This record gives sequence, structure tokens and C-alpha cells, in this order.
Amino acid sequence: MEIHSDSTVDGLPITKLNRDLLWQIFSLNADIDAGPQGVVKISETDDIFRLSPLTTARHTSQVCASWRQLIIGSPSLWGNMIDLESLQQRSDTWRNEVLLRTGNSELSIKGNILWDTKNVTEFLVLLLKNHWTRINRIHVGIYNSGTRDWPLDAWSALGRPAPRLRSCSILFEYDLPYTYSSPGFSLFANDAPLLTHFQQHRAPMNFGASWLANLTSLTLNSPTTLGSLLDVCSRMRSIQILRLTFGNNAPSIKGQLRSVNLPSLTALDITCPVEASMTFLDHITPAPGCNFHLFTNADKVTLTPTEIVSAQRIIAKFATNYFSHRGSTSFFLHFTSKFMSAGDISPDRSHEPRYEGFTIFVYNFHGLAISLFTLCFGTFVPAHFSRVKTLNLHLDGVDPTAHPLDPVFANFLTNMTALETLVLTTASLTFVDLLAEVRSPRLKTLAWLPKPIESPDKTSLIMNFLATRRKIGMPIEILDLTQWYMLSNIPMDIKKLEEEPGLRVVWLERPERYRREYLCGSGRPEELNTTNTPS
Repeated sequence: MEIHSDSTVDGLPITKLNRDLLWQIFSLNADIDAGPQGVVKISETDDIFRLSPLTTARHTSQVCASWRQLIIGSPSLWGNMIDLESLQQRSDTWRNEVLLRTGNSELSIKGNILWDTKNVTEFLVLLLKNHWTRINRIHVGIYNSGTRDWPLDAWSALGRPAPRLRSCSILFEYDLPYTYSSPGFSLFANDAPLLTHFQQHRAPMNFGASWLANLTSLTLNSPTTLGSLLDVCSRMRSIQILRLTFGNNAPSIKGQLRSVNLPSLTALDITCPVEASMTFLDHITPAPGCNFHLFTNADKVTLTPTEIVSAQRIIAKFATNYFSHRGSTSFFLHFTSKFMSAGDISPDRSHEPRYEGFTIFVYNFHGLAISLFTLCFGTFVPAHFSRVKTLNLHLDGVDPTAHPLDPVFANFLTNMTALETLVLTTASLTFVDLLAEVRSPRLKTLAWLPKPIESPDKTSLIMNFLATRRKIGMPIEILDLTQWYMLSNIPMDIKKLEEEPGLRVVWLERPERYRREYLCGSGRPEELNTTNTPS
């Protein structure tokens, strides 16, 4: 290892930084929970690679003697970046050195245990057994099936007090540890006074534990009774993020249920069957503007008209709470015969866990009843769309000629008075006749998204839509085809667009992906007859 002398870097501006500021920079680089600060991208065609904070710190300590002295002499830096995936060397030398450099500082542990990771598994066991009271953050996933082959006491620390623990997420993908089923086991011995972020991952819970009252973020995935869940919520006055990921396993809704006000709750994410979801939501009141995501299964229930109205009321409460405090400028609707989703952040752009936006997603693998579609439309009111400028419609496998929602759907769209851009999938084009006469005076752009399979010719649909908009005095000005790989793939006679003078067609020329435009009526329709081939 070569350590440069200070004289070799004296001329660099960074050497003039105050040591406290320099240490702060090193500290930011050392935070394993700070996000993708280690991502390096050389160009658009190069792969992205990630330097872990631990690797970054090791390299930084080799720049010069003064930097090495500062970094090596900062145990808290090393304690904050126990990255298991960067400690998988065959030899114990580097793992032991990192642990030595942490001194007596608090530890942040992160990473996944996969197959053939015996060395790092033993290191994790060592940390749990000998340094449990030093751990302030532990986010690990156990993705091998050998949990039962670990030492019987490997996870016994989870049943001991955790005086410094602030954030905990321990996922066992397969076997749960023996510790969880041992007689008298109680998570953290009911003593974790500093814990604010906790993800359950099937860990046995004592919902009377005092540490629950201090949480600001909680994820639960093992059902309990709805009554006990609401009791816990009533004690979590500081809870900001609540995720209930019960899947198809609903908690019992029997017994007396209390109503709970959660004044700090800013993000609510629920995956749960519809009846339990609606019951829980009807008994809580979140903070103004609370982000909301509902993913619910309607497979095993047939809602009566009265229950549909009740569900509309409950979800509308959260929709109004969200949209009245947020300036949402986009909205999406995605309907198939088996599921429907709506909200202001499309599912393919949302993150897990979902902390921002508003989404409802209802599915039934046997086919959604028409009443559930009306549930979606009845949830929203015109005030929710006062700022919406872009609407994404994904309507797949829904026949508009036989569908009884036509007037409801049209009224729904009429509420979007600020709409400027309509984004349609190829399958959604079957609805354009219905959309054409919707009075959206600001609608100027139609964006057409491709579909991976071949589609019937859509020429008449597109041309009728454009003609109708022109006849009612609200013509489409831009047809956006930038998402298509080649114009020759579009299922229509694209030269027919020449009949719409003033319409601007935009697309990306391949393979360079530079933007092209054509003003229809210019007399050069051959410019639209591109036959690019993939490079």
C-alpha cells in the first residue's frame, strides 16, 4: 500500500479545507444508509458500478498521511459502515481490522447473507454475540436456508435489551431462528428505549412493549387482531411511516375497535384484503396530506352496493386529505379485467417501500366485478384534479363498446379541466372515441405508448380522434411518438397524418435518438415514412 506524503498533495484546493469540514465529508461518504453516493457513471454506455462506503473509506485513507491519520483515528466512521457484502474476504484479516478500527463506537450493520458466505456469517454471529449493545442500526437479510444450521445461540441477542438500537430490519427469507420459538422469548427483552425504525419480518411481537411508543417508522407483516393493532397505533403518537404488508392474510376484525388519531402519520402503505383494509382505514385519521398506498385483494369477497358506497367514503377520506394538500400535476388509470389502479404516481415509477404519492390498487384474479370499477371512479372528486396536467391511461382488455362505465368514465375525465397531455397505450386507443369530445380546453398533446405485441391497425381511431378535436375547436397540436423504437412499427398509416394540417409529430430518430419533428400539411409526408433498423 502506497501512502502519499502530504507534500505531494499540498497544491490541491481540498488540502486547504478545515479538518472538521474534511471529516464531515468523510462521514457522509461513510454512511451506509445515505443512498447511492457510491454510484459512478462514466458515460451513457458504461456500466454503473458502486463503491461501498467501506471501500471508499479504505481508498481515501490511502491518499496521504494526514487523511489516513484523520480517518484511522475516527472510530465512529468505521463503526458506521459495517457492510457485510464488502467483508466477504476468505481471510479474517480485513474483517478483524475493520472491527478494531471501530474502537468502542456504535455500529451500523448492513448487508445480505447468501449461499457460500460462511466467513461473513461467522463475523455477523460474532457481532451479535459480543457487540450487541453497541449496535445502533442493523439492516440484514438472511437469504440462505441454513438458518437452522447456525449455532443455537446465534440470534439470542435479539432477546436481550438493545440500549443503543435505533433502527432494525432483520429478514429471514426461509427458516426462522430457534431463538424466536424459545420459551420466554421477548424481542429486545421489551427494552429498546432509542428504537425509532422497526421492520417486523415475522418476528414474534409483544404489542404491549414500551419501545413501540417511540417508533416513527413501523412495518408489520404478521397478522394480529385489528383491535390490538389499533391499540398499538393509539400509543404511537410519533409514528410517521406505517406499512402493513399482510398480503392475503388478513388480521381478525372481531371485537371492539377504537378510533385513532395519528397526527404525525405522513405515509401509510397497506397490503391487505379489502374488508380488513377498509375496517382499519375507517378507524384512523392521519396527518394532513398523508401519502397513501392501498394494495388490496378482492378475490374472496363480493361487495354489496352498500359496502361499495362505504368503501368509496373511506378511500375518499384519504384521497381528499392527500390531494387537498398536494399539488399533483399527473394522474394515472390502469384497468384490466383483473385489476385496477389509480393515483398520481404510476406503479412502475414508485419505490419500495412507497413513501410518497397516492395509489389504490384492487385486484381479483378471477375477474373484477363492475362494481369495483365504480369504486375507483367514486373515490375522486373534481377538486382532486384541479392541477392535473398529464393523464396516463392504460386500459387493457376492457371493451368500451360493452362496458357500462362510459358515462361515468367521461364525467370522470371532464373533471380534469387543466389537462394538457393525454398519454395512451395502444390498447387504450379503443377508448379515444369516448375521449374525443371530453371538454378539456387545454388538451394539446397526445402521447402514444407502444405495446410489445402486434396490434390491429389504429389509423381510423387516431384520425377520428384528431378530426373530432379539431371540429369542437380544441385541436391536438402535438402527437408524441418518442416512446416508439421506430415509426415503421406503429400500427397505422402514418402518412395519413398529413391530413391534419398544423399537427406537429415528434419522434426520436434511431439509433442516435435525436429528436425529430414534422409539421403536418407541409407537403413532405415522406419524412414520416422512416424505416430505421436497429443498430
